[in-house]
Amino acid sequence: MSKAILVSGVVINIIDGLYGFLGYAAFGDSSPRNVLTGFDFHNPYWPVAIIANVLIVVYFVGAYQVSCQPQFQSFEKFAAEKFPDNDFIRKEFEVRIPGCKPFKLNLFKLVSRTLWVILGTFIAKKLPFFNDIIGLIGAISYWPLAVCFPVEMFIVQTEIPKWSKKWICLKMLSATCFVLTVIGAGGSAAVGLVQKYRNPSMNDY
Repeated sequence: MSKAILVSGVVINIIDGLYGFLGYAAFGDSSPRNVLTGFDFHNPYWPVAIIANVLIVVYFVGAYQVSCQPQFQSFEKFAAEKFPDNDFIRKEFEVRIPGCKPFKLNLFKLVSRTLWVILGTFIAKKLPFFNDIIGLIGAISYWPLAVCFPVEMFIVQTEIPKWSKKWICLKMLSATCFVLTVIGAGGSAAVGLVQKYRNPSMNDY
């Protein structure tokens, strides 16, 4: 498990670094807010756009699965408990593909998860300033979910002595990330939501 977390962390940081730091270094403030659709593929930078699009797709496919699996499982568990005798919810079919191991397919999971993705995409397209709202939520939730809680749990589980060198380093890491979270949230609100509220024509959609 620790190796999987280490590898995933390295991959995420590499992709985010290529997407964020190199993109801003290349284009500065003229970098489009939506890299997937913001580049004209007839300009000299189209190879960079293609690489960025591939990296973003790889990143978001995995990230979407990780974030949505708990929601899928909660809804499917609720449906199974609510309708325990419903064959559509519980019955599984074995699907055989030449050259691959057979796998079990549940039609309820297929339909419900497909509708979930369609609904999420529809809301994302219709919600004003969607990118800025997601950026603000991501900035606010970064420190407590990705830094503070894991650091505190690690300190408790490993029984790190208070005011020891490791304890101080972890607390400094948490404090630094908290400051970055505040700066990121403020920047996201000021640059994105406030400006677009004053000038709705800036909407990406």
